[in-house]
Amino acid sequence: IALALAALLALASPARSEVLGTGATIPGFALEDQHGTVRPVDTSVRTIVLTRDMEAGEMVKSVLSEDGAARLSKAGAVYVSDVSRMPGLIRSTIAEPRLRQRTYPVLLDRDGEVTKPLPSAAGRPTVLVLEELLIVRIEEPMTPDALRALLDALAETPPAAH
Repeated sequence: IALALAALLALASPARSEVLGTGATIPGFALEDQHGTVRPVDTSVRTIVLTRDMEAGEMVKSVLSEDGAARLSKAGAVYVSDVSRMPGLIRSTIAEPRLRQRTYPVLLDRDGEVTKPLPSAAGRPTVLVLEELLIVRIEEPMTPDALRALLDALAETPPAAH
């Protein structure tokens, strides 16, 4: 499985280093969640919630602490955390065991390469609204209430017909 994951990640890693914006298509990818399950981010995903720091992660945690898996599922969303800046020992002995207690999947970008081209804001989660991996909207909610409202609105929006 590790070899297959490495091959998927190698294929999914973008060759360019610029940050993608609205109108760009992200490459599909797969990442392991906090339980070691490989989860794809493909055309079935309508929303990516991305965090790169503890402050943004805490905001997402507060919103998803109750019914997180259902909230993500209804919004067609995946939660991706870039944990590459965290020292490996801290990540493996403290952060990942704590993440395993969460009742919703957290996809982990351990080396930061997969999520490198995705936009982000310090201290806030970035919500990428997608249609067939095309970024149609980028939001950076400033409060847990704003993130909650955004996810709820996305849950009420049917997927685009293709």
